[in-house]
Amino acid sequence: MNPRRRLWLQVRVAIYLAVIAGLLLYRGGVPWHRFVDALKGAGVANPTLVIAGRDLAPPLLESLVAEYRRDYPKLSVSLLPGGTNHALEALLAREADVAFSYRNLTDREQALFREADGDTAIVVSVGLGGLVLLESAGPAADATTLSVADLREALAALAPVTGNGREPEPALAPYCARLYVCDPNEGSWEALFAALDLAAPDEAMAGMAAPRLGPVTFLADPASVVAAVAAAPDAWGLVSTLDAGIDVAVGAPAGTRFVGVVAEAGQAAVAPGAASIATGVYPLHHFLYAACRGAGGFEGGKFVTHLASARGLRQVERAGVLPARLMARTIQLSRDPVGGGGEGNR
Repeated sequence: MNPRRRLWLQVRVAIYLAVIAGLLLYRGGVPWHRFVDALKGAGVANPTLVIAGRDLAPPLLESLVAEYRRDYPKLSVSLLPGGTNHALEALLAREADVAFSYRNLTDREQALFREADGDTAIVVSVGLGGLVLLESAGPAADATTLSVADLREALAALAPVTGNGREPEPALAPYCARLYVCDPNEGSWEALFAALDLAAPDEAMAGMAAPRLGPVTFLADPASVVAAVAAAPDAWGLVSTLDAGIDVAVGAPAGTRFVGVVAEAGQAAVAPGAASIATGVYPLHHFLYAACRGAGGFEGGKFVTHLASARGLRQVERAGVLPARLMARTIQLSRDPVGGGGEGNR
């Protein structure tokens, strides 16, 4: 082909491609300014990344941030304290680039992000933790064991304290006189309801200074829950293995022991260790999520993308937490080849 004709053909193809790209951006509603923002963010001399929700898994998040800083030494990273609701509020208010959470975003929360940005937030599951019931390790005969169905029935029967000062019949009475739980803003309370396939508790409780729900009392943090349970022989406590600093290999926190939660009545209780959570033998688990704005900054999206990658999930595993999408599998080893008789190959 003549060189001039070849050049003219290449110019025409380039013009056609530009027109098609313009139509896709304009007619398809693609926010082109995001590409511009991303390019600008990639060239910032002193990039910053603000992460909210440190209290949900302090050792894990500090480890992930340290690993990420090694990859991007010029990046300034801030890790803000707080639980699920505080982190999501910071993300919506543009006070954070990434928010960690014990639950996925609700439809209402996604609607708020869509209203603010024209797009929903991006959410990925990062880690897997256990929801643990604790009881006092005082002079009781045997550790308590109950099934998921029993726990679901007890929690479904809970009712808010009425204004006349009279509390409803405590639905947990067959098991404990009082249940201590972390501040609803932390997230483990809602995560428990999700694990039991129950409707989420009243959202209005999250804004109460001292919320009460029948025999349930909300305390400031996991340490307060553990201390309250250790001092009350007739009480239980709910914490997550991610934020309570529980090393299942060592055992329950001092002064407490695990309540044996089993999938079905009659089963033997097991400790909420990584293997039993991963295989589902221990039935109460929850995810740790990371969220960023769909139309947010470059650094937030890059960090969430990293966490969702195989490399990011391996870093979660190295930090001692079950990665969300690398579940443990039972592998049976044998010297016998598949389909072989076995004896002749030994």
